[in-house]
Amino acid sequence: MKWIAAIIASLALAGCAGQDIAVQPVNIVSSDFCEIQKDKLTWDVKDTGPTIKGIRRFNAKWDARCGKGKSTS
Repeated sequence: MKWIAAIIASLALAGCAGQDIAVQPVNIVSSDFCEIQKDKLTWDVKDTGPTIKGIRRFNAKWDARCGKGKSTS
């Protein structure tokens, strides 16, 4: 009985191997960053210190790159 199931499975999967699927490359450039990452990352009080530090560091870079930081005026 196991042989029959194995034969059926192999025949079913063999049909998938012959299909050619066109691959479309994805081009993401740094200028797309602000559009893709629309909001800053957030953290929770339950997060670890290194996690919060990393998020704050990322958000500072986000502010510098995307120009959406706090107003200095």
